[in-house]
Amino acid sequence: MSRSLRCAVLLPVLWIGLLGFGPAASAQTTIQVDVGRGPVTVYVPSSYDPAERTPLLILLHAILFDGNIQEAYFRLRPEAEARGILYAYPDGTVDPLGTRFWNATDACCDFYGSGVDDESYVLNLIDAIERVLNVDPRRVWLAGHSNGGFLGHRLICASGERFAALGTLAGPTWKDPANCSATDPVSVLHVHGTIDPIVLYAGGSWIGMPPYPGAQYTTNWWGTFNGCDPVDKSAPWIDLSSLVLGKETQVWKWENGRGGTGVELWRMNLSQHSPIFNSTFAPRFMDWFEAHPRAGVGTGFCTSHVNSSGRPARMDAEGSASVSTADLTLRAVALPPGVTGGFFHGEERDSTPFGQGVRCVQGGSLRRLLLAQADGTGTARYTLALGASGFLAGSTHYFQFLFRDGTDSLPGMTDGLRITFLP
Repeated sequence: MSRSLRCAVLLPVLWIGLLGFGPAASAQTTIQVDVGRGPVTVYVPSSYDPAERTPLLILLHAILFDGNIQEAYFRLRPEAEARGILYAYPDGTVDPLGTRFWNATDACCDFYGSGVDDESYVLNLIDAIERVLNVDPRRVWLAGHSNGGFLGHRLICASGERFAALGTLAGPTWKDPANCSATDPVSVLHVHGTIDPIVLYAGGSWIGMPPYPGAQYTTNWWGTFNGCDPVDKSAPWIDLSSLVLGKETQVWKWENGRGGTGVELWRMNLSQHSPIFNSTFAPRFMDWFEAHPRAGVGTGFCTSHVNSSGRPARMDAEGSASVSTADLTLRAVALPPGVTGGFFHGEERDSTPFGQGVRCVQGGSLRRLLLAQADGTGTARYTLALGASGFLAGSTHYFQFLFRDGTDSLPGMTDGLRITFLP
């Protein structure tokens, strides 16, 4: 089949899934960000508080769709508003036939060899959103349909540290695992119709393109990579389709992965590439994302400024807040690489302008920890000696990192992190 004919075949099939759907009313406000391809609308929930970290969801459309059509199909905007989630659905570029697409894996879908760098585009888009809104780095989620799902896998393979979870409909990963350079565990949800004629459930290929894997290969691979338990197929079936009678969807789970990650396959029997979803799909889909944040210790608060790395620096922690476990490491991330600074803490929070940013810890109780230098990824670390220096079970401390961003600049500041220590 020629590429042009293949696209002609795809179009009516993909549009079936849009029947009966239209734009949804929303109470969100919007902002526009532009990273070189024109403005992208970011929907900001009415509950947004600039002083609080807020989750972000990016939806990547299928080939032949654009962001608006994809949202009209998935209908996630009302859910994002109700749950207090920042939300954007950008557009891919246009091929010689006028079809919007993403350059994702080798199998899909740069059929005309444009080489467009969509991986960097999405990462730059997230950076731009972080520069103007207080994004929670532990709850940055990707969703994708078909071609958009393929791109989602490319992103979590190359930059998994930036994402907590990926949820896709008919968007598998790379066929050759050597193409996936993943280092960080990421939760993955894969939804797929068993009679999908476009992206085959068991895997396949399009003429002239390398093969793509099936749904079960995709979820097994991520379950193994994340260090999850063997697959559990005992979960109750669920009903997602308006066309198939009864509960048509099997739920397979790979649980207890590294960093609390999990993988799920929602196997939609007798369903095609763009199922006619019932009203439960969007809330179930969003429930899954909210159940899969990136692991971390403590709660972020306060705000940070954009530094010379192009992003606001954030406080985080890894390990455990348990005093008896004694394996807690503070992290300051998105710093300028190589910069030197210091962690400090106190028992009260603050919000006072200081240097280039905001002092988030109350001045009267400030205590300084040792200096630390950011590595090549812009991350500085410090391991706490729990049980000493006032870090006792039941106590709450607020942490921040101060750094010099440039020789003559005012001090730079991360946001703050609140940790309550456990026995």
